[in-house]
Amino acid sequence: MFYKTIFSILLLVLVLISSSCGGGKEVKPNILLITIDTLRSDHLGVYGYPRETSPFIDHLAKNGLMFKHVITPQPMTSGSHASILTSLHPLTHNVITNGFVLNEKVQTIAEVLKNNGYYTIGTIAVGFLTGKKNFSQGFDSFSDKWERDPQLDPKFPIYERAAPSVNQSLFKQINEYYTHHKHKPVFIWVHYYDPHGPYYDKDYITFKNKPPKGKPKAINQYDKEIRYTDDSIRELYRYLEEKGLARRLITCVTADHGEQFGEHGYTFGHPDFYSENIFVPLIVHGYGIARNKTVETYVSTLDISVTLLGRAGLAFTYPTEGIDLLKKSGKPQKIKNRKFLIISNKDHARSLQLMGDPFAYILNFDYHYKYWYFARQNTADIPPNRFKSIQDHQVNKKGNKWIFPLSHGIQKGRKYAVLRLDIKKNNGLSVKIQVPPILFTSEETVPADVEHLDIIYPITVLDRIKVHLYLNQETVINNLEYAVILKKEFPKKAVTREIKNEIYQKLLTLRKKKSKDEFFNLSNDIRMEKNLVDVKTHKPFILEYRKLIYSAYKYYLRKKSWLLKGAKDQDKLTAKDKEMLKSLGYL
Repeated sequence: MFYKTIFSILLLVLVLISSSCGGGKEVKPNILLITIDTLRSDHLGVYGYPRETSPFIDHLAKNGLMFKHVITPQPMTSGSHASILTSLHPLTHNVITNGFVLNEKVQTIAEVLKNNGYYTIGTIAVGFLTGKKNFSQGFDSFSDKWERDPQLDPKFPIYERAAPSVNQSLFKQINEYYTHHKHKPVFIWVHYYDPHGPYYDKDYITFKNKPPKGKPKAINQYDKEIRYTDDSIRELYRYLEEKGLARRLITCVTADHGEQFGEHGYTFGHPDFYSENIFVPLIVHGYGIARNKTVETYVSTLDISVTLLGRAGLAFTYPTEGIDLLKKSGKPQKIKNRKFLIISNKDHARSLQLMGDPFAYILNFDYHYKYWYFARQNTADIPPNRFKSIQDHQVNKKGNKWIFPLSHGIQKGRKYAVLRLDIKKNNGLSVKIQVPPILFTSEETVPADVEHLDIIYPITVLDRIKVHLYLNQETVINNLEYAVILKKEFPKKAVTREIKNEIYQKLLTLRKKKSKDEFFNLSNDIRMEKNLVDVKTHKPFILEYRKLIYSAYKYYLRKKSWLLKGAKDQDKLTAKDKEMLKSLGYL
């Protein structure tokens, strides 16, 4: 009997040893990904903000990992969230404006986890991220349909909802998981929208001190929305603890973009891509994660899904643009300096930025969009041999509307396309310039006595410009040609026409009123206020960054072409999408 007892003890010890050496079944962590819309990092206490806007998020950060400099690749809800979920750049996954559909050929973190035994839950708070836009890809349970509850969603339209409504749905989903699927590890993505404008004043929330600077009323409301969201996250965490799901839980808190309060000529919104919109929080806390650590290295929201999958011993099935930020021990990796391409909110600003410690470089295309050009007679100072005839197959003819893509055959750089028309008979011809997807259109009616017409419009690497010609039945165009010219070749006789777009004119900040680029030293100018572009000592860096911008842009476009080869065109915005964009201030 004695020997049997000894043998049993030894056997148990051997089992324990083999389990600790990897012989036992691997324990997968539960994962909670929290994305907070429109949350700039410098309005959280743990990032140095003097007001108590985020006590619970601060608690998670102080007991986990806080990444100090986190860059979003685009200050836009759809594109940025698609990048968080896929670890792909917006130029790769092609969700480059709100309302675009996430292509089914792109893989999400939920898809990878579901295929490897996880139960996946998603709950969102705005219509851009619904299943119709394919953000439900890979989720077992996805909450994107709700009726507006006046108590939970005061003043919110049907395609937005407040944090209590989000939590109410999520608790039901978690309870369903706990009742029927708790044998599986769980992945939860929850999206809160409250810090996004328009803000709804919450009088019961007060702060001891005034905002450090800016417009007090707007900032007060914004800060209250952050605190309101923080309270909702605390409530969610308590619910997970009650269900016993917090024991092996990794929590990741981040945001899609920030918010502007007049720092660079625009208040209440996030159309531009300076630091107030680009730097977002990233906090990782919980099971197997190092505690009380701050990471100074510049990282990206592209790294989030790769890092979370790494904690589960998993990875995407194709190369992504993100990297795993953590070692197996849960401590941060030592990462060499990286450079990140940031594209602007394409419906509002049209420039490119390359950011990497210690510099940020903005390649300014916006200046070129302030005007388009319209010459009543052909401009003789453009040599005739520069023009190419437009073939019939290059024009998309739809009844009386002819559509010609001005960017046809145009490569990188700041150039101008010239569309030359010789008109045999003119009776009501009108011309509209369109920069897809929706904004930046300008229309002009051509006087009846005009026989020769040059239309000149700026082209950059960002665009596929289209010219729409609306022909009356009696209008006849004799010949159609196009040329590509540089700024120095610009014709002197051209008459300028300012773009007829109120939002765009408001966004012509100091940068956009000048043709020069911008160059910032982030080590002593994190707010991007001191422009170094004219400093001679920085010229080598400027040349390097400019070259890298074009290289990165081309790389992402090539990768998109490979990844989405043969995919259907899912980018067209519906009438409902446009209505939503207008109501939220995007249009």
